[in-house]
Amino acid sequence: MRIIAGVCRSRTLRVPRGMDTRPTYDRVRETIFDILQFEVSGTETLDLYAGSGAMALESLSRGARRAVMCDADGEAVRTASGNAESLGLKEKCDILHMKDTAALSELQSRGESFDLVFLDPPYRMDTTPVMAEIAARGLVKPRGVIVTEYRENEPGTPEGFAVWKERRIGSVFVRMYRREETEG
Repeated sequence: MRIIAGVCRSRTLRVPRGMDTRPTYDRVRETIFDILQFEVSGTETLDLYAGSGAMALESLSRGARRAVMCDADGEAVRTASGNAESLGLKEKCDILHMKDTAALSELQSRGESFDLVFLDPPYRMDTTPVMAEIAARGLVKPRGVIVTEYRENEPGTPEGFAVWKERRIGSVFVRMYRREETEG
């Protein structure tokens, strides 16, 4: 696995051992960032199921200002931290070792909100409830984007968001939701 573009282009990433983590394939990541190319620079990103940290680190390589990576698996957290260190991006990263709901609660208590949220959860997980919680906690900035990957369990649309883009890459589906602007 490697960083596809930006200042860290072609640098390799370590991947956590075992079957608990499923890295986002380079081809899928490339498609996602081709779509987001004008959305990344200067952003704050959240990679909720970080694994190796590939999504957050790719966004930093492409000009994101800051990234938060969260994972419940200790091996994944150590790998993401090591990858950030080896790429020289550690100072732009906040890495949380906790389950998704605990991380969302922590981020809300800090008053955090993000321009880009990446959700590439473990196999067969339905992201609909997590997206609803992200929306309810106000963790996405106005006009912010949630990116989710799935093979099964097509996610629903969280309240206050609209489907912005959809792609199929082999057996993987990618759906992007943009936070709707509200009046007032």
